[in-house]
Amino acid sequence: MPIRLVVSDVDGTLINGAKKLTDATIAAVKRLHEAGLHFTISSARPAAGLRDFISALAITSPVSSFNGALIVLPDLTPIRSIPLQPEDVFASAETVKQFGLDLWIYNARGWFVSRLDGPHVAHESTVTGIEPQQLENLQICAEGSLKMVGVSDDHAVVAACEVHLQHQSGLHISAIRSQDYYLDITNMNANKGNAVLEFSDVLGIPASEILTIGDMPTDVLMFRKSGTSIAMGNADEQVKAEATFVTRSNHEDGFAYAMSKFVLREESQVA
Repeated sequence: MPIRLVVSDVDGTLINGAKKLTDATIAAVKRLHEAGLHFTISSARPAAGLRDFISALAITSPVSSFNGALIVLPDLTPIRSIPLQPEDVFASAETVKQFGLDLWIYNARGWFVSRLDGPHVAHESTVTGIEPQQLENLQICAEGSLKMVGVSDDHAVVAACEVHLQHQSGLHISAIRSQDYYLDITNMNANKGNAVLEFSDVLGIPASEILTIGDMPTDVLMFRKSGTSIAMGNADEQVKAEATFVTRSNHEDGFAYAMSKFVLREESQVA
């Protein structure tokens, strides 16, 4: 099938380990545009944390943030949001606490964290440009919550909490790791797979003509909804097994390589 839209994850895929877009990636996206293809991104990041990528890559299509809980236009105007139910926020927060993870909550009023000096808070603030606020009242933050995150550098505990939440009865959530140290919790209908279907509907492009590329379990959900999928070389084997193709790692310009080899079929660019 022809490919008319490319949907890319950001961290671990579109950017390198230094969290930067390389010249090769920027050039590859430019060639996609020149070939008449749509290009967009789907990320666990808040929409404000995607602004620089939208500008640098001249994205004109809708963009997915919070793993699909919020779809925005390139100017960040919301066009669809799927918040968590308050009762799911309370139950999930209790489980995250039981496993000893820090808790983050994102809603329309901002980003709230259980510990301002907790792991990855300073880094996340630098990357997204959003200042964290102390999470003091869960009742207030629960209303309109778009994403919760359980955070810990004990990766085994994060994985165990993920499994527990996925099997916890009575919850209407999606709980899946976007990084080894981040457990993302959204409404069960808010995931990257459904974001692909939203793009398909808004742009009038059949899902069979959409290519997705990523590196984490959250990206597998969009692999399953698109006609073609590519796993990064830095992805784990389970993610690779779900993809149509596997490219190089994000430290080796794997995104640019994949666009040249599997999308644009540029033999002169593939080495």
